[in-house]
Amino acid sequence: MVRRDVDRPVSHHPVVRVHPVTGREGLFVNSNFTTRVDGLSRGESDAVLDMLFRHINSPAFQVRWHWEPASIAVWDNRAAQHCAVADYQERRVMHRCLIAGDRPVGAKERVRKGRVHDRADHLPLR
Repeated sequence: MVRRDVDRPVSHHPVVRVHPVTGREGLFVNSNFTTRVDGLSRGESDAVLDMLFRHINSPAFQVRWHWEPASIAVWDNRAAQHCAVADYQERRVMHRCLIAGDRPVGAKERVRKGRVHDRADHLPLR
């Protein structure tokens, strides 16, 4: 379950999402928005989410970007989480560009639709 603004309905997404281009599986939880794992008791859900949030925050999964003049940073929100650290004094100008997203698909749903667990089946054709 994902927390939304109070004027928006609650969303339900898979905990493990399949990337629509690469076919790779990745965690689709975020401590700012994910409130509960459906199908688990509150205690079980809290324990699982606490473990996943700690796992995601491991330095092994972090990239620390050091801004320089004319720097550009681009990432795929389907495969990464962004966490800005306010450790700078200078003025920073940011222009955010977003593209329309796709509906998150979990590993179980991919199997139900007859798709195999093979990355090649999700790679773009040229």
